[in-house]
This record gives sequence, structure tokens and C-alpha cells, in this order.
Amino acid sequence: GKPVHFMNDFMVPFFEKFSAGIRSVHPNAIIFCEPYIDPNKPQHANAPVRMKGERLAWAPHYYDALTLLTKIGNPWAVLDIETEGIALGIEGAENAIKKNLEHVKHTSTTLGGNPGVPTLVGEIGIPFDLDRDEAGRGEAYKT
Repeated sequence: GKPVHFMNDFMVPFFEKFSAGIRSVHPNAIIFCEPYIDPNKPQHANAPVRMKGERLAWAPHYYDALTLLTKIGNPWAVLDIETEGIALGIEGAENAIKKNLEHVKHTSTTLGGNPGVPTLVGEIGIPFDLDRDEAGRGEAYKT
């Protein structure tokens, strides 16, 4: 009957059990925790505070949401996470991507309540089916 918080109710217990299992064999292992992104409300949420432990790292993904949604590569138009608007122009897009990546990095500051947890962007790039999958069909991609 109570509302579910996917990260706290499912991911944190998984991370903790996974960590215990790995550390039973390799006590000094660094555990990389990856966020869950709700497809109904995609956002870069902060790392879970209630997770306990040492030697943790945060491994979020970063893709430009506008490119993901439209499947069209536009170097002059990206989604600015901070304003939830579209940044236009090459300089505007570059500045928005820098801010977006700074935001992604900042989401690690809450992991386990440990400030300064390392961040490794686990995935970054463009969709594999960019430009309606025409991008992968050009001469440059033939073997």
C-alpha cells in the first residue's frame, strides 16, 4: 500500500547484497553503482544517501535527451537539464552539455552520505539508431 521508491526500495538493497558478495572474495573492490532512470520521468537523480559502505563509485549515464528522443544528430540543439529547455547554437549547445555533465557529476555527492565519491560516466554518446539508422549504413562503417 505504500508508494515505492525504486532506488531506495530495490536498487540500494541490491547494491548492498552485491557489494557483500563481491567483497567476500575481494575485500578491497570498488563497487560502481549505476542509477535507475525511470523511462516515464527521465531525470538525473542524486545517488542514494541511505546506502552505506566504503569504496563506492557512482556510474551514471549521459546522453542528450533531445537526440535520444528525436534520433537526429543536431550539434546546435541539445536539451539543457537545468532549464529543461533547448539550448540553441553551437556555443549554446556546448555550454549546455558542460552544465549537464557537471550536474551528472554532482549527483554523486550524496552516495552513501560520503562527499567526494568518484564518478565514472558509465555510458555517453549518441543513439545507435541515429538519423533513423542511416548513420550506420554509410561507407565509413563498412568492413
